[in-house]
Amino acid sequence: MQSGSRGEIELPIQTPTLADLIVGSYAIGVFDNPPRVFLPQSFLSELITKAAVAGELEENLDIDNDSGLVNYIVESAKRVFATAIISAVDGSNLYMLMKRFQENEFDDRCLPLKRNAMLALSCFQGKFWNEHRTHKFLHSQWVFLAPVFSKSQFKIDLEPEHIFPFTWVSNVTKEGACSIVYQATIHESHQEDPTWMANVAIKKINGGWDLLPTIDEEEPVNKEWEAEARALDHISGLNHRNIYQRIAAIKRGKEHYFMFEWADGGSLEDFWKDNPRPNLDPGFIKEIVMQLRDLADALHELHNYGRSYRHGDLKPEKILRFKDATRVGVLKIAGMGLVRRHTELIWPPTGTRYGSVRYEPPEVVTHKTSEESRSRLYDIWSMGCITLEIIVWLLYGYHDLMKFNDSIKSSVEESSPYFKVGNDNVAKVHPVVRACMDHIFKDPECTGNGGNIAIRDLLHIVKTNLLVIHPPPLRASISGNVAVTDTDSRRFPAYQPFGQTRATASHFRKLLDDMIGKGKEDERYWFTGISRENLKGPPSHMIPSTSANRQNQLVDFTARMRDAPTQPGLLTQPAPTSRQNEFPVDNSFANSLFNDQNTSQESIQGTNITKFCGKCSNMDLWLPQFRIEDTLSELEQNSANCDFCKFRWQLCKDLNLHREIFSSILFDRRESMLRIITPMERYDNPVLSICRSPDPKTPLSMLSIQIGLPQLPAAGSDQHLRILRLWLKHCDENHPGCRPLGTAMLPTRLIDVGGSSSTTINLYETQKDDTMKYIALSHPWGAPPHFCTFTSNIEEYKRSIDFAKLPITFQNAVSMTRELGYRYLWIDSICIIQGPDGDFNKEAKRMEDVFGSAYCVLAASSAKGQSDGFLKKRDEREHLTFIREGLPPFYICRFIDDFGQHVLEGSLNKRGWVLQERALARRTIYFTNKQTYWECGSGVRCETLTKMHHKFASFVGDPNFPEAAIKVLGGKIPLYQNLYTHYSRLKFPRYSDRPIAIAGLEKLLIRTFDTRGGFGVFDDGRGLLHRSLLWNRGSDEASLDKITSPADSQIMVPTWSWMAFKGGIDYLDLPFDGGDLEEQEIRSPWTPDSRGVWPTGDQGGVVELSAVARDLDFTGKTGAESKLIYDHLPNSGDSSQSVKCVIVGRLREDAGQSEQTRIHYVLLVTAKASYITEGALVCERVGVGHLLGQWIRLDQPGIPVRIR
Repeated sequence: MQSGSRGEIELPIQTPTLADLIVGSYAIGVFDNPPRVFLPQSFLSELITKAAVAGELEENLDIDNDSGLVNYIVESAKRVFATAIISAVDGSNLYMLMKRFQENEFDDRCLPLKRNAMLALSCFQGKFWNEHRTHKFLHSQWVFLAPVFSKSQFKIDLEPEHIFPFTWVSNVTKEGACSIVYQATIHESHQEDPTWMANVAIKKINGGWDLLPTIDEEEPVNKEWEAEARALDHISGLNHRNIYQRIAAIKRGKEHYFMFEWADGGSLEDFWKDNPRPNLDPGFIKEIVMQLRDLADALHELHNYGRSYRHGDLKPEKILRFKDATRVGVLKIAGMGLVRRHTELIWPPTGTRYGSVRYEPPEVVTHKTSEESRSRLYDIWSMGCITLEIIVWLLYGYHDLMKFNDSIKSSVEESSPYFKVGNDNVAKVHPVVRACMDHIFKDPECTGNGGNIAIRDLLHIVKTNLLVIHPPPLRASISGNVAVTDTDSRRFPAYQPFGQTRATASHFRKLLDDMIGKGKEDERYWFTGISRENLKGPPSHMIPSTSANRQNQLVDFTARMRDAPTQPGLLTQPAPTSRQNEFPVDNSFANSLFNDQNTSQESIQGTNITKFCGKCSNMDLWLPQFRIEDTLSELEQNSANCDFCKFRWQLCKDLNLHREIFSSILFDRRESMLRIITPMERYDNPVLSICRSPDPKTPLSMLSIQIGLPQLPAAGSDQHLRILRLWLKHCDENHPGCRPLGTAMLPTRLIDVGGSSSTTINLYETQKDDTMKYIALSHPWGAPPHFCTFTSNIEEYKRSIDFAKLPITFQNAVSMTRELGYRYLWIDSICIIQGPDGDFNKEAKRMEDVFGSAYCVLAASSAKGQSDGFLKKRDEREHLTFIREGLPPFYICRFIDDFGQHVLEGSLNKRGWVLQERALARRTIYFTNKQTYWECGSGVRCETLTKMHHKFASFVGDPNFPEAAIKVLGGKIPLYQNLYTHYSRLKFPRYSDRPIAIAGLEKLLIRTFDTRGGFGVFDDGRGLLHRSLLWNRGSDEASLDKITSPADSQIMVPTWSWMAFKGGIDYLDLPFDGGDLEEQEIRSPWTPDSRGVWPTGDQGGVVELSAVARDLDFTGKTGAESKLIYDHLPNSGDSSQSVKCVIVGRLREDAGQSEQTRIHYVLLVTAKASYITEGALVCERVGVGHLLGQWIRLDQPGIPVRIR
C-alpha cells in the first residue's frame, strides 16, 4: 500500500538499540530443558565496541573526562555492561552504575555473582538495587557466561545456572549402567579448536554408581566422576592416535559430565551391523590388520605408561571408529576413564565385576578369591575375543557372528565368556569357541594360497597367543602383598605352542607387524579371492537353558534376527534402519504452508481426548530425550481407562509383543518420532509420530517438535492441492539442481489438457521451437482394455479426446496437471503410437529426454491399472489430541511416513519400466494409498509435513543420478551391478521389453562413465567389459529362460547379455587387486571410437563377442575352488563335451604357481548347430564359473568363436 493512503497511519522506522542487537544475536542452547538462550562469545566483541558504548552513554558522557570509562567497559567489563543493558538499566542510571563499577574495580572477572556476594558489594548498595533489579541482573548474567572449551583446561567447574553452548543435541542417545552419552555441536565461538565443530560426545554420569560399594559417605556420582577425571588426566599424556581423546571434565552444580571427540563411524560393533556382509578384497583385510596392529600398539603404550595401566573392559562397543579415506577408518580404544593402575587390587571382596562378562579372561573366575592382581593380560584375552569376532564377521557376516555368540550363551539371562570352568576350578577355552576356530582353519580362505594367507595367520595368533588360558608366572612385588605381573620383560618365540602363556601387547604388535611384512612382500597374502558364495559359517549350537523356569527349553536367539526376505539390489536394501531413515525436524515448509491465508488450520484440529491415566496426563512429550517406559501388564490394565495407554497397548499387540516374553518396553523419542525398544531388540522403524499446530505462541521448549497434520485432507481437495503446489514452488525457489534440463528435446507428442473447466483435450505434436513445461505420468497399465493411440485414431485424438472417455487414472492425471497450473501432460500409451505400425521402438529410446525434461512426474502408486485411479480416499489416520493449559495442542499419531513400504516396496515400483522413470525424473509426486509423497534432490517430504531422508534410496531419486550414487556405492562397478541385479528381478507385461525399458538409464550411464556399452554390459578398455560379462543366474532362480523377441522387434539381444533371459542375476566377484584380466582371447564387440554410442538401440543386426574357446576336462576332477553356474540347468543326457569355456580372467599367480592350479574365471559356451562364420564357430553363452586351470585343456590351442 502506498504512503499517505486514506486511513493509514505511517509508523516511523526505528533504529535498533544495542539491547535489540544483543537479543537478536542470541543463540539457543538446546541441551537443557527448556532450552536456554546465550550470547555467543564472538558477538561480545562485535557488539560491545567503543562506538556502541559511547552511543548508549551519549547523553551523560563527558568525552574529555570519561574516555577511561569507555575503555574500562570495552577492555574489562563487556559482560557486566551487556548484563546491565539487558536488565533494562539505561540513561543516567546506566552511566552512574558503570562509573560505580569502575570505581570499585568490578569487571567481568567478578562474574558470575551469587545473591549474597552481590549484596555484600558496595557498588550494589542503595535504593536503585530493589528486589526486581537485583533478580534481573542475577538472572541476565548467565546469558553472557556460556563456557568456552579449551584443550588447555580439562576440568571445568560451573554453577548450576551456567548455559551449555550446544546448538544441537541428537535425540539418539547411548545409555550405560552409569552414564548416558549425547551427540552435540558446540557453537563455533565457544570452542578453542574449530576441528571439534563436527560434533562432540557429551557423557553425563548418572545415579547408576550408587549401586557400587562405597567405603565412605562421599556422594557416589561425584566420587566416580573424580576418579574417572583423574584417570583421564593421568593418561592424557599418551596422545596416541588410537586412544580416544578427552576434551573436558565438567561439573555443573551436582551434574557431572565428560566431553570427548565424537566418533562419526560409531563403534566397532556398529561397523559390523552396518556392513552385515562385507565385500572382501586385499585392501580391506590389510586395513583391518593394520588397525589391529595400531590397537595393539596403543595397549602397549597404555600398559607401560607411567606406573602402568590396563583398560579392564575392552569390547567392540568400546572400540570407536573415526571415518577417513579408507573403508575401515581409524579405530580408537574408548572407555579410558575406567582404566586402573596395573598394581591396583580393584575387585572388592564381594566379587563385583567391573568388566563385561563376555570378554573377561578365565583368571577372573579361577582367582577371584585371591589377592592376585588383574594384570595387563586381562586386555590381551579381551583382544583375542574381539579379533576372533572380527574374523567371523569378515568371512561369514554379522548374522553368523550373532549365531556364534548366541551359541556360547548358557541361558537367556547370561552373556557367557569365551571359556568354561570345571568343578576343579580349571578353565578351558569354551568348546563352541574351539569348534569355531577349527571350522575357520578349514575354510578356503585359510587353506588357499598354500596356507600362506592373512586370515589364517591372524586366527593362529588368536589361538596360540591371545585366547590362552594361562597368564605368565607372577613375580613378587615390592608393593606390599599384591602380586604384580611383569609381562613385558619376557622374550617369546615367533609362535607359541597352544596352551602356554598369553602374549603381551608388544608381542601381539610384533606378530601383526610380521603379517604386514608378509603382505608387503606379496600382495596375494592378504586375500585368496576365492568366492565366498554358499560357504557356511561356524557351527551354531542350541544350548539348554540353566534357568529354573526354562529347564525344558532350548534357547536359539537366531530366531529373533527377523531376516525379512528382500530382493537383491540397491533399491531393496534390508528393512530401513534408524541409520538409513532420518526424520529431521524442518518447520520452514510447514510455516510457509500455514502462512498462506488460504490454508485452513481445520485439518490439524484433532479429537479432544479427555481420558488419561495419571502417568499419561503428566507427560511432556516435547522434552529432549523423552522416553516412556511401560510394562505390558500395566498397559493392558490401563487401556480401559486411558486412551494413550490403549493406543500403546494396541501397537504392542500389532507387533506381537506378548507379555509372556516381553515384560517391559520403552517408547524412545528421536526427533518427532517414537520407536519401540524391548529388552531383546530395538525396532528401528518408528511406530508413533508427534506433531504440533503452527501456533505463533508456541513456547521455546516445543519448537523442536514437527508441525504436522494429524489427519490428512481429502485427495484432490483444495488443502491437498495447496501442499502439492507449495512443494513445487519451494523446490523451484530453493533447489536449482532439481529443475528440469532446458537443453533436452521435448517429447514428440504431448496432451494439451486445456484449462480447468475444459471438457475436451487433444494430442499435440510438438514443434522445433516449442519450450513448454509439461507433467509426465508414471503408471501401471494393468489388465486390458487399455486406452491407447494407434495409427487408426491419431488424427481423431489430435482434434479432440473426450475427457469422459478417459480411464480414471488418466482423468486424475489430467485434473492434477490442470490444478497444478500446467497445460501439457505426457502419458506413454497416448503420446506413443502403439501397435505394429506405431513408433514405440523409436519413442521408447527417448525416455531419458521425456522424464529428464519433465517439470514434474506424477506417480500413480496406488493405482492397479488405467481404470483404477490414484486420487482415492485414504484410510483415516489414528491420532490423539493433547490439550494442556497455556500450550498449543499437540498430537500423537500412528506412524504412516513409510516411504520405503509405500513407494519403494509398492506395486508400481516392481514394474520394470518404473526404475528408469524414477531415476531419470528431476522430482516426483507419489500418490499412495496412505498419503502423498514428494521426492527431489533434497530428500522426501510427506503429506503429513514430515521431512525424511533415506541415504540408500535417495540417490536413485536424486536429479544428479548417477554421480551421487557412484559416491555412495563406491564406484561405477558397484553401481551398475546393484542396479542391474535389482532391475533383473522386476516384472514386465512383455519380457521382451527388458532392453528397452532401461534404455534411457543405460544411455545416461554410458555417457557418465565415458565408455562404450550396451545390453547391460560396459567396456572402458580397463576391465569393465570383463567384470560386466561375469553375471550369473541368481541364487534365487532355478533357471534363466531365454526371452523370445516378437517378430517385429528391431533389437536382437545376444546371449552374452543377461537381457536375453528372464530372471534375476548376480555377479561373480573377480578381485580387483588379486586378479588378472584376459586381454588376448576375448575382444570387445565395440570399436574404440564408439564411446557414447548406445548399441542396444542405435545399431541393428547382431552384436557379436569375439573370443577363443577351449575344451573342458572334468574327468576325475574335484575341488571346492571350482564352481560352474549354468544359465539353465543342462538336461541329464547332455554331454559335457559340447560345453567349452572362454577365459575372462585369473586370480593373480603366486610365486612358483602353475597355470594348472590358478583359479580361472570363464564364460561357458556351446556351439549353435555347428554354424561357422568368417572362420569362427558361432556359439551361445550357457553359463559362467570359476575353476582350476587343470579343468581346462590349456595344453591345446583354442578355437575362435563368435558369441551371439
